[in-house]
Amino acid sequence: MDMIERHRKTGFLRVTDHKTGKNRTKAGQTVVDGGRVLQPVVYGLALKALSPHETVYSGRLFYCTSAGGFKDYEIPLMGEAPKRGLEVLEIVDRAVENGLLAARPASEVCQWCDFQVVCGRNEERRTRRKDVKLFADLDALRKMP
Repeated sequence: MDMIERHRKTGFLRVTDHKTGKNRTKAGQTVVDGGRVLQPVVYGLALKALSPHETVYSGRLFYCTSAGGFKDYEIPLMGEAPKRGLEVLEIVDRAVENGLLAARPASEVCQWCDFQVVCGRNEERRTRRKDVKLFADLDALRKMP
């Protein structure tokens, strides 16, 4: 969490993560975009856990450089968003519990990933050879709006 703001009139909270890279979010916001955009919802859940008597009304990414176009991507944290965030955290918990929290990059994302030095350049090709049943939870996550 880079910033927590309180609305002057309502007292509601908004959590922000500042981004310096290119804005790869899509128009027509989704809650977690298949796991590609987790910070607004997960940070909102964390803030709510830290401040249970507060109303956390949204989480957002703010692309605060010219590379990101000075755009924000805000997710309202009312309705289905907190439930979706908890589903994501359950998937991650199961993966850790089962020893399956492995990289399995989507098609062509390695080309702009900062972790290429950790995984290597061939992670996408290497993980394609793994048993698809191992990644059922990850595949379900990637289908979440």
